[in-house]
Amino acid sequence: MGIYCNPQNVGDLKQAFFRLASENGQIIKVRGITDMKGFLEKFDTSRTEKYYGVCVVSNAGFDAAGIAYPRDEELARWNVPDNRPQFFYVCSRAWLVQQDPSLEELLP
Repeated sequence: MGIYCNPQNVGDLKQAFFRLASENGQIIKVRGITDMKGFLEKFDTSRTEKYYGVCVVSNAGFDAAGIAYPRDEELARWNVPDNRPQFFYVCSRAWLVQQDPSLEELLP
């Protein structure tokens, strides 16, 4: 099921980490899939750096930070009803790799 971002030294609770990064202006918090797609399409045409959508889902005891790659496939999977708390972000490739160096080889 896609690629995950596991920031170093964050542990299982990633929700607060991503929220704080968005409050500090490092990443962009969006309202949902439609907003995420809009930001990503705009960035594709206006920026040279690569950007990805990230969905952080709270599960019992841990959070999963999934990356929308391949984009259309993952966004379609995420666009279904889900009763778990979900938060959506737009992040640069550089920021994601800085948080989780293993992504250097996984993300184009």
